[in-house]
Amino acid sequence: MKNYIIIFLLVFNLKVYSFNGFFYAKNDTLKENINSINEHYTFTDSTAYAILNTNPIFLNNWDNDHLFVYKNVGFADIGDTISLQLLNNDADNFKMNWYGSISSSYGRRWGRKHEGLDIPLHTGDSVISTFDGIVRFAKCTSSGYGNCIIIRHLNGLETLYGHLSKIEVSENQFVKSGDLIGRGGSTGRSTGPHLHFETRLFDYSFNPTKIIDINNRELINNSMVFSKKELFPEHFYTEPTVTATSKKEKPVKSKVASTKKKEKPNKSKGTTKSKKNENKKEKKETKGTKKESSKKSKKEITQSKAKNKKDDSKSNHSKKTTTSNTKLKKPDQKSAPKKTDTKKVSTKKQASKQSKTVAPKKATQTKTQKKKS
Repeated sequence: MKNYIIIFLLVFNLKVYSFNGFFYAKNDTLKENINSINEHYTFTDSTAYAILNTNPIFLNNWDNDHLFVYKNVGFADIGDTISLQLLNNDADNFKMNWYGSISSSYGRRWGRKHEGLDIPLHTGDSVISTFDGIVRFAKCTSSGYGNCIIIRHLNGLETLYGHLSKIEVSENQFVKSGDLIGRGGSTGRSTGPHLHFETRLFDYSFNPTKIIDINNRELINNSMVFSKKELFPEHFYTEPTVTATSKKEKPVKSKVASTKKKEKPNKSKGTTKSKKNENKKEKKETKGTKKESSKKSKKEITQSKAKNKKDDSKSNHSKKTTTSNTKLKKPDQKSAPKKTDTKKVSTKKQASKQSKTVAPKKATQTKTQKKKS
């Protein structure tokens, strides 16, 4: 029965295969890939051998020595619309590794991209395959994943399982969904026991929650269609340019000026020396004119200051004279007391004195007259 299946697949491979906008090779190149796979890899699993020799998803870019192998597929080669047939028939199945929570999601973390989900577990906990597929890579790495397993599935995706304490499968081995492939651990660049789980298409990682319902631990749908921007949004994100307003922007020299400087004139040494001397003279003349102008400006400043001082002194003098005049005029304005002649005063005093002396004499005279009588 297996022989009939292999023959059918070989006949079917005569056509051109396309998957998500990327075209695979025709039968001639497939035969070359089959021969190279048979030469380089040994197979203990007949199912894996049949698939690897017939299915174009596995014939192209199959490598057990490197983590990422789709060097000939650029991001521009992936179509604008991506259709994922996650489960082909009822025989296909899906199982998710789950131990209660997710400690780190897909996206930016610690200043760089975290390309998967971190699922906490205990060292030695079982790790299973999510889909049916063939183990492409199973060894310890120095890139931070530690003990790592990569499985390529029949739907064209690859899943990665990192930081394992033990690897329970071998490369080029066929595994079914739910089969044990390794044991959880904390190898590589890890802060504690957990499973690092990634989903990739042509080596480009995408968020596993795009296809998996984490809460129910099941696929969102057996077949899904995404736009390129929906599945890989980070490839369309451009960081905003920050412009420093505080710093002064340096003037950008034009390309024409730079080219002119580079071009050396084919002239004699004498002419260059004469030009240098002329430039020196011009510099001296400009310096002299600058000095003279500065001296003139200084003189003008001193002269203006002297004039201002003179004006100030004149204004002060005029203020003083006006104040003195006002002081002299003040007694004239008010009603001044009348002056008395000193001579008149003296005569009045003498008259009063004489009257005082005469009066007692008269009194004595009257007294004496009375006595005589």
